[in-house]
Amino acid sequence: RAGLAQEMLQLSDPETTDPIERRRQRMEKETADFDSDRYLQDLDLDEDYLYPLVMEYQPFWSLPIPTTTGNSSSSDHNKDDQTIDNQLSSQFQQKMHLGSPSVSNENFNAEERLQLSTIPYPLLPKNLSSTNETSTLWPGLLDLLVPFVYDHLTTMGDPTVESAWTITTLSSSLSWLDPPTTLSDAVLTLTRRMLLYPYWRNFDFSLHVWNHTITLLQSGLYTVVKALLQTRTILEKSESYYVGNKLFVDPYLYWVQNHNGRDIPSKIIEAVQQQLRSPQELKKALHLGLLELEETNTPSNESSDDDSETSNQESESDGNDDDSS
Repeated sequence: RAGLAQEMLQLSDPETTDPIERRRQRMEKETADFDSDRYLQDLDLDEDYLYPLVMEYQPFWSLPIPTTTGNSSSSDHNKDDQTIDNQLSSQFQQKMHLGSPSVSNENFNAEERLQLSTIPYPLLPKNLSSTNETSTLWPGLLDLLVPFVYDHLTTMGDPTVESAWTITTLSSSLSWLDPPTTLSDAVLTLTRRMLLYPYWRNFDFSLHVWNHTITLLQSGLYTVVKALLQTRTILEKSESYYVGNKLFVDPYLYWVQNHNGRDIPSKIIEAVQQQLRSPQELKKALHLGLLELEETNTPSNESSDDDSETSNQESESDGNDDDSS
């Protein structure tokens, strides 16, 4: 367990710290880890050759949902695939202890369908109250999706050896066992951590990640399941971060597929958008001194005016010297 804490968690002693103490330690470390010089250095990313490529990249949640089509020349092969799909669907339903899952498997590829049917889902309550969902489960889902979106965008859909670290580090659930408890908490914590640890620590890029996350949510639970599956695959290939699947990703895969309905409630998306509506207020709420840093990094108008006045006086003085000569 000490190895787990050292390799996967930023929390040093998970067994003896209660949730309140975990949060206190996390926020204390976040404040200490903020690098103001690095933040100022990343204010302008235009010189990074990857940045325009990443900004133009279109992830799968921005593309039309694929549909399976067949033709007469491959009818036998399609029948075989359909038989396999039916078997997987049956296994999936038995594994989930349900008559039918809320998320249809028709738009997943064969590998995804196989994975969905073989995940050792934890046994969770089938019916969770809407109050509990709103206050706890949706913020926790964001805490998994936003780190995935950050990594997926910056790697342009091709995960690297650092992807498991990036996803785990950006998520307070995975790195501190401290999931956000409200949507506001999720927005603040995730935005702070995007400015503390990853490759690009740029506020505008963090908003870009949030906008993509909102698009992902608006695409429906099918897209959310695909994102969680890709997160699961990334963590599963890691020597230490795979534990996050058992603790958080697998339970969320279970919950999302059994959620009542195929779409994310609009009130959830609207609440997140409301938190992001005023960038200046959000910067202030992060308690990292971003506005003050940016102000000191930008020459003031008064200073510019003084420089201009001094320059004019020097020019006039030079002109008077020429006349006297």
